[in-house]
Amino acid sequence: MLHASTFIKNPAKCATLHIHTALKDRDILPLAGGIQVVFTPGHTPDHMSLYHIPTQTLIAGDALNSKDDKLLPFDNYYTLDHSTALKLIAKLLELDIKKVITYHGNEATHRIKENLQKIVNTTGQ
Repeated sequence: MLHASTFIKNPAKCATLHIHTALKDRDILPLAGGIQVVFTPGHTPDHMSLYHIPTQTLIAGDALNSKDDKLLPFDNYYTLDHSTALKLIAKLLELDIKKVITYHGNEATHRIKENLQKIVNTTGQ
């Protein structure tokens, strides 16, 4: 498996993409009843999560992990900027989240706000 920094240091390993619209933090996409863009850099400089407003579901990607329905911090090895990642996890506390879908399809629904606060308070100490 490649470390995240491999892609940043060697962009030739990544496919070229053409960007049609630049998204901004807190943009609301008119899809599926409304999806809010939530910038969550840390894993990578441009990482973002998506918050599905009607179901209060956060698609966190690699910003968070989960196991057995419990929300867990990001993976230290694959997160380039731990400090930024933690600040952005604290920002997630502003959202009313009932479900988090984390990297590669795992999900958590148990005590989301409490677990986010715990991650902010204990990770990196």
